[in-house]
Amino acid sequence: MLEHAPREGAARIAHAAAIPDAASVRITDTAGMIYSVYGRWNHGAEIRSTVVEQISAAFRPDDESVCVWLEPNDPYVLRISADVEATTYEDALILGRSALDEAAKLVPLAGRPVEVVAMTEEGQSTWSA
Repeated sequence: MLEHAPREGAARIAHAAAIPDAASVRITDTAGMIYSVYGRWNHGAEIRSTVVEQISAAFRPDDESVCVWLEPNDPYVLRISADVEATTYEDALILGRSALDEAAKLVPLAGRPVEVVAMTEEGQSTWSA
């Protein structure tokens, strides 16, 4: 079971122990399934908590499924999770990568996406760099 922090301003930052790997997007004009998408962005340098708070506040603020946090044992890695509507796992992975890129441009955050996982109750698919 995933647990998200209460939705109050920057409180969208999740407790890292409560959520697996993370990222996402919401598409409303495509009929499909809802995928839980988790992504990892490697910055290559330590990411300050203020950067995480800025991204959390600005990245898709109306999407309650979004969570943003730092990797618990690696302060170089930003994690993002959300729900995505897509027709295939491949499409969900593409949307997850796009979401990571979108979030990283908000600060801007150097680096690159290193992993995206798309999950449903039936299974999961992973993209990695």
